[in-house]
Amino acid sequence: MRFKELIDYSIFVLMAPLVGVSGAIKVIDDGEWTKMEELMPMEGGGHGFRTELYRAAVNYERAGTGADNSFEFLYNALRNYLDRRRKEAGDALTSTLMTAVGLSIAMILTMLLGGPALLLPLAMAGMLPLIHYFQVEEVKYDYSIPLAAGAIAGVAAFILLRGYAYPLIIASTAFTIAYAPQLRREYLFPGMVRSKIMNSFNELMWSPNPPRPPGDTMIGAELGRLFDVASSMGAPLFLSKVNRVVYDMLSWMDENRRSLIIYGLMIPIPYMLLCVTVRVLMVSVVPTAGPFPIFPSLGSSRGMLTVDGIITSILTGKAVHSIGVGVILIPLFIAIQLLVA
Repeated sequence: MRFKELIDYSIFVLMAPLVGVSGAIKVIDDGEWTKMEELMPMEGGGHGFRTELYRAAVNYERAGTGADNSFEFLYNALRNYLDRRRKEAGDALTSTLMTAVGLSIAMILTMLLGGPALLLPLAMAGMLPLIHYFQVEEVKYDYSIPLAAGAIAGVAAFILLRGYAYPLIIASTAFTIAYAPQLRREYLFPGMVRSKIMNSFNELMWSPNPPRPPGDTMIGAELGRLFDVASSMGAPLFLSKVNRVVYDMLSWMDENRRSLIIYGLMIPIPYMLLCVTVRVLMVSVVPTAGPFPIFPSLGSSRGMLTVDGIITSILTGKAVHSIGVGVILIPLFIAIQLLVA
């Protein structure tokens, strides 16, 4: 989810009761909103929360609803939307995680029968777009140079060392060296930035020259638009409404981030279960012949664990912070596989 969408919703909720629906869209100054307004009389303007919010504001405007009441109605609609997104994220991630645990058990049975161990890696890879959908994009990272460094180092290590484990570790290390300078403290610990942002909006209430939200993050840069709208209006009642919207939005983002971190820490559980299972099979299971032979293909299973470890690492990093952090964690998961399996 783009953070810009939340800012657009917030500006619309605040401005539509004061300057009308068309005036609020002009303040937002976004082509998608303008196109929606143009298509609304002919084609309904599409679907989604933006259209829902627009229709509600138009109805309040035509009914002559007062500005304060109209704001409260639109504000509650925005809060309900955020609550719905949080519930959907929790339900979807929980279901997917339980599915991954179930598939890990199925994968164990497949390994016992000597079949290909592809179920879990495919299921885990399917979680990536789901996490991306529910994760609010707070920072944009440049992956071009780190990926190039990792690819060159990985290919060189593979030529010299053969195998896969150590070249992957070397490739991940090269990626980390090139990627780490982008991991600034305010990116890893956004709570400090959000505190500064909230202070900036609070000072609008009493300071003649309040500091702008820090613009070195996407959150601060996008909220700068809302800050400009609030400072241009200046009315204390309007500023109090802005602070309510900003506080709820930042609180929702904190809860969303905490939820993703919790799920991110649970993602490696199926992978650890598989590593332990492969170790047990190597030690205690004896291949048997017959109409239904039990012959674990441990060589291919251990190779598939490497693939599974890479996918699990990237998913864990994506849920906790970003894909880049997932690539940084790859050596840890490979080390776990080498030690356990």
